[in-house]
Amino acid sequence: AILVSSSYDRKADCIMIEVKDEGTGMHKDVMNNITDPFYTTKRDSGGTGLGLSISSTIINEHGGNLIFESIPGKGTTAKVILPLKGYIEKRKDNL
Repeated sequence: AILVSSSYDRKADCIMIEVKDEGTGMHKDVMNNITDPFYTTKRDSGGTGLGLSISSTIINEHGGNLIFESIPGKGTTAKVILPLKGYIEKRKDNL
């Protein structure tokens, strides 16, 4: 199963999008490299290793973080945390 949720942290003024799966999970050696460009464990099935690298870069450029938690045999959780500070002002400037 896959569970997707979102929340707003008023104190930190940020939003969080969380995706949890019940997959095979990842060991630390994989976790340490998953956002590296061209790193993939799925090259045989067509993986290029660019998806998480590009995603991480975009999120970081917006002042956010991409965080992973994983337990081998139990699944993985990916969290996207994005600050809202300045977002409304930027939107007003672009209108």
